[in-house]
Amino acid sequence: MKTLKLSHWAKQNGYSYRGAYDMFIRGQLSNAFRMESGSIFVHQDVPTTISTESSDYIAIYARVSTPKQKDDLDRQIEYINSFCAAKGWQIDKIYKDIGSGLNDNRQQLNQLLNNNKITKVVISDKDRLTRFGFNYIKTLLANKNCQIVVINNAATDTEDLMQDFVSVITSMAARVYGLRRHKRHVEKILSDLHG
Repeated sequence: MKTLKLSHWAKQNGYSYRGAYDMFIRGQLSNAFRMESGSIFVHQDVPTTISTESSDYIAIYARVSTPKQKDDLDRQIEYINSFCAAKGWQIDKIYKDIGSGLNDNRQQLNQLLNNNKITKVVISDKDRLTRFGFNYIKTLLANKNCQIVVINNAATDTEDLMQDFVSVITSMAARVYGLRRHKRHVEKILSDLHG
């Protein structure tokens, strides 16, 4: 009989390790077992039955602007996981993007919006979902019987906001000055801002 470590099973099925571990502790994974060593494995040859009292299909969404913020992305996911665990909510899917909050074509966000099974989306802050147009997304999801849960409304991270600002300036300069010369104009505008 084939078995997988819980961490590998979690990765293959879109869960964080912590989320899968919490499911195991609550007895929700029918084909998972603990070895005497303490390691947890999941039988591959037996279909996984996940028992849940809730009929909700819960997704979490996390986003950062740049690859150098990947640690922040991991912390964001753990923060949301902890919030959901405290509520007794089982996370069914994790979506995460690295890209500007102004980018309206993020791969993982598009997948989330196209998943009609989701009944609840949990995010840490509104601007993690989108920098502008939050209420449009909220209305779209509400029409699909899906609720957005925002954990907090803390102030926007300055570095993330500056990255979005640079994206706007770059886009506008490209339109006004032409694609070949826009970089020079963006650099001048940014140096004037910092000067």
